[in-house]
Amino acid sequence: MAESRFPLVLAAAFVLLARPVVHAEGLTKAEVAKLGKAASVFVQVKTATAAGSGSGFCVHPSGFFITNEHVIHDATEVSVVLNASLKDQKVLKAKVIRSDKQLDLALLQVEGEKDLPTLALGTVDKLIELQEVIACGFPFGQNLATDKTAYPAISIGSGSITSLREKDGALHRIQLDVELNPGNSGGPLLDLNGKVIGVVVSGIKTARVNFAIPVTHVTQFVDKPEFQFTPPPIGAANVHTPIVFQARALSILPAAKPFDVELEVSAGGVNHRHKMDLADGAYSAKVTPVAKPEGPNLLRAALKFAEGTVEAPVADFTFKVGDRELKLGEVRSIAFKEKASIALRDGKTVEGAVSGLDAVQVRLGGEKVALNFAKAEKVTVVTLSEVVSVSCSIVVSKDGKEIGRVTRVVAIEDGAGRLYLADLEESFKKMGPWELGKGVTGDPTSKSPITVADKKYPKALGMHPDSIVKYKLDKSAKLFKATVCIDDTNKGRRTGEVGFEVYGDGKLLWSSKAITGQNMTDECIVEVTGVDELELRTRMREGSNFGAHAVWLDPYVVK
Repeated sequence: MAESRFPLVLAAAFVLLARPVVHAEGLTKAEVAKLGKAASVFVQVKTATAAGSGSGFCVHPSGFFITNEHVIHDATEVSVVLNASLKDQKVLKAKVIRSDKQLDLALLQVEGEKDLPTLALGTVDKLIELQEVIACGFPFGQNLATDKTAYPAISIGSGSITSLREKDGALHRIQLDVELNPGNSGGPLLDLNGKVIGVVVSGIKTARVNFAIPVTHVTQFVDKPEFQFTPPPIGAANVHTPIVFQARALSILPAAKPFDVELEVSAGGVNHRHKMDLADGAYSAKVTPVAKPEGPNLLRAALKFAEGTVEAPVADFTFKVGDRELKLGEVRSIAFKEKASIALRDGKTVEGAVSGLDAVQVRLGGEKVALNFAKAEKVTVVTLSEVVSVSCSIVVSKDGKEIGRVTRVVAIEDGAGRLYLADLEESFKKMGPWELGKGVTGDPTSKSPITVADKKYPKALGMHPDSIVKYKLDKSAKLFKATVCIDDTNKGRRTGEVGFEVYGDGKLLWSSKAITGQNMTDECIVEVTGVDELELRTRMREGSNFGAHAVWLDPYVVK
């Protein structure tokens, strides 16, 4: 019943919210219509090639709205219009924070609002045929507006339930004789207590046979909490020290008590869980990501002399800069000029005369050799930790049962050992319609740099579907990291579903979610220890637009 169909844009926003407003029962039809009119919204959608609309309604006063998934499917922009066509109308930019194609439901959020009119979710337990109901929405969308620059007024219709259609023993659709049309999709279906008993979804044109998704599906859809979780940066300097992790949880339906939230950390085959405490709306825990290994910290030092460069493993040790003691493991690099300039891993710089670097024991060819670090022009230090990434999961439980989790993988690196694929020669390549683009889209008619969200990426790779490119790795490679997307030069062009894949020695290591527009990205972090050949692929999963500017943003290997 949407005016047109559009893609899915996923996002996430999370706050601890107050209890939704519950309306009094026993209302007149006019009172129900007034409630529905205040809380229903005109949903406006844009895609790469078109615009369309549907209906929706507010379920929480802080700005959360329900509509159909097919209304926002393929959307690049979504907005909701409150009090459409009235003097106090308000247009708010919305984002899709949850969607379910099977249920055909989507949850939208607008930010910075409070005390919005809402509709309470009801029940289907006492629904019967011929029961009177009221539907709210925007049939035919913009076509019913008084002029092209205005928004349409809401339409309120009443009618009866004509059938309660079950599937697998449960109510699946509510059949109605209410007059509904394209554009009504996503609007609320209300009982005479002013509560939502369904969401308008589809109909048979000219037959006055329409359907609504029962509210039980809506309750199931919004009952699952959403989480906001961004792990703190983890690098060689803090991987063995306590770090504060923080998360927030969102529940649309009222919760009798806070969730039970735990932080699960996995690294190097070792898993450990920690209870997260709730304070000021956030769950937090102070956790050491990786236990410090016994024995000296192993490092690799690269010494640049006038005659050439020497690389060798070295155990961590203490030296001095003036009166200050430093561990070599705290150092990113040392430049020797008139005085030593030491760049630390925490971003700070120390300068001064050094001591304790004139006879450092390293291993070369299986033998211990003393090297005078102070005679080098520059010394670069890289950690040799066995752990190259940490998996961090927020695990949420209710009444002892896990009800959801969100996982983020953090690469442990300090930037010193990055090797960008754009700087390497390919061992094999099989290109799509255009050549491999190193920092450019790959279009032979243009040398425009790869740009995403107006930021240029000189180290990116442009690989138009369907393409394959391979690189030989040495034994020092431990991690591959990249972000995949479609770049800005693809604006105004609808694509099918683009997929990105990473293989190691012919084995699939990672596969992206479907990428269908410029505002969609996916992050790849995979371990490549022991991999001899790294392979990147892009392909069309759906559709046939080979002009999709599929790119890998700053793909690099961590050594």
